[in-house]
Amino acid sequence: MNGKLLIVDTSPYKNQDRLKSFIGSHNHPPLTIYFVGEGVIWLDDDYWDVIYNQDVVYYANAMDAIQYNVNFQSDVIFSSENTLEQLLGTAEKIIYLSHEDTIKPKINTRS
Repeated sequence: MNGKLLIVDTSPYKNQDRLKSFIGSHNHPPLTIYFVGEGVIWLDDDYWDVIYNQDVVYYANAMDAIQYNVNFQSDVIFSSENTLEQLLGTAEKIIYLSHEDTIKPKINTRS
């Protein structure tokens, strides 16, 4: 994937203004932000140990970002996907995202 991408699941984090403020103050370098609200799974420390790397895509829950004081320096995806493989498959299909609240992702339908 080219560029930086952040997909934030906002459903467990009811105060979206506070979340947006938090993301804005920790977003270095800037990421494209895609807000969704579909529910997420909670990630435990074992997930973080395996998937966290500044050079790769990783994912978590919006509340985890607060808890772990994440600085968004790599491609970060907050998602409800159950496995990293599913998540990466989803991420590869999203080739355009707006940073506004009204998001219309462009899905790559080529095989």
